[in-house]
Amino acid sequence: MNFKEMIESTFNQSLKNIVPLIITTLVLVGVSVLSFGILAPVMLAGYTKSILNMVRIGREPTPRDVFSQLNLFLPLSLFTLGLVIVIAIGFFLLFLPGLIIVLAVTFYLIYMVPLMVDKKLGLVDAGKKSICLVRQTRFFDHLILVVLYSIVQSLGGSTLLGTMITIPISTIFLMIAYDQVVNS
Repeated sequence: MNFKEMIESTFNQSLKNIVPLIITTLVLVGVSVLSFGILAPVMLAGYTKSILNMVRIGREPTPRDVFSQLNLFLPLSLFTLGLVIVIAIGFFLLFLPGLIIVLAVTFYLIYMVPLMVDKKLGLVDAGKKSICLVRQTRFFDHLILVVLYSIVQSLGGSTLLGTMITIPISTIFLMIAYDQVVNS
């Protein structure tokens, strides 16, 4: 992975589509908050598809794109609920097991949602394929990708303005990486 090129491309895509990105991100965050997080996984899937289309074919994201993957509501909601329960149990036990689960899921399943919306894979197949893609990528390249993605996501999580900036940037960066990994 050429991280310099990926960062430049992320920056250029962000600037080129700044207004549609902010509006679409605002819809994503707004619907997620108003639904108390219930619709967040499926809204994020639609947002991911929208960003992937922007990266691949230059299509501007639109707010209605966020609603484009509603067919994934049940599998993503059940996965999220199960994951939250397992992580909570892990944190309850001694903190370290919960942290290990979060790190493992972030590391190995980072491509799961893009695979579900791009290749129309089911939840289990997308999870397996994500793990295969991670294993095919050089370890340190993937580690750097996950660390950069996590840092950018974490930077904006504390404020609404930060979220409006970091969600699009981190998602564009991840979709560029995903496209490279899938097409290599």
